[in-house]
Amino acid sequence: MEEKIFIAMMRASNAHHEQARIGFRKIGLSDGQPKVLYVLRSNPGMFQKDLAQRCSVTPSTMAVLLAKMESQGLIYREDFLVSPGNYAKKVFATELGEKKTDELNEFIDSLEEITMSGLSKEERENLFSLLHRVTNNLNENNNN
Repeated sequence: MEEKIFIAMMRASNAHHEQARIGFRKIGLSDGQPKVLYVLRSNPGMFQKDLAQRCSVTPSTMAVLLAKMESQGLIYREDFLVSPGNYAKKVFATELGEKKTDELNEFIDSLEEITMSGLSKEERENLFSLLHRVTNNLNENNNN
């Protein structure tokens, strides 16, 4: 019997997620925190709502996540005037957050090597191309 893509993707996703979770714990980060720090590295001072969208979480989930990260000293938020009398929060990594992001980037590089070991450059390119197509197929189906 032919294996279903559902099972193959679930296996790969679970294996990758478990390795990532182990690495994140070693750095001292919970599951949601790495993507926030990773996005902030290249986009410091993002509005909180934009950060939520970029990280694919709801604004309320992002608010809870950022409150925890702020209490841990990983990020800070500043009010920014967007129109007369209306403020929005911009999010920045602290010095500790930047240090954790450096550790995170090193870990991500090592996880990439483990994940892609044994694959040629062409196979890696094909894998990304196929995954993008699968993602687009699924996202287009959401619009129907």
